[in-house]
Amino acid sequence: LWGWGLNSDGRLGNGSNTNILLPTQIGTATNWISAIAGYSYTVAVKSNGAIFTAGSNGFNQLGDGSWTDQNTLMQIGNDLTWKTAAASESQIVALQEDGSLWSWGDNSYGQLGYGDNDAEGTPGMVICAALGLDDQIMAPAFAIYPNPVATELNLQLSGAGAIDHVVIADLSGKIILDKKGNTEKV
Repeated sequence: LWGWGLNSDGRLGNGSNTNILLPTQIGTATNWISAIAGYSYTVAVKSNGAIFTAGSNGFNQLGDGSWTDQNTLMQIGNDLTWKTAAASESQIVALQEDGSLWSWGDNSYGQLGYGDNDAEGTPGMVICAALGLDDQIMAPAFAIYPNPVATELNLQLSGAGAIDHVVIADLSGKIILDKKGNTEKV
């Protein structure tokens, strides 16, 4: 991993807040698969599926649950299933190997996809709203992933109950799938 440029809030992750004028290796690890620059921070993913961040944390975008700037790359959580990430001015979205989408950081305009506008300091799964759940299921936590779907859609229901009928319609209301039976994948 190499970095250079403005480093006033430690965004390069080299343990310093000093600007770097020439490309400089950050640490000694050689198994980085991606590095993405946000406005004043960096997010990077290793080939083992670990995700790291460094830099400004003024909007909780580093994902460590604090508001503290970090000038060294720090691993976020213990998951080793991260595939890729994207950064904007003050929030991160990341994809795990199972296709699930996660986000954290600034959420002033609902950009994290949680249905509110509260900042989130640690990675949280973006959950699609479940419409038309039977009255027999009381307040379930329901997740649909990946989004967008490639070939298989995963349905996850926590708590009591089972998914026994799935109807999927496109934006015009045309039904594209109507499947009955206890299922977690369609």
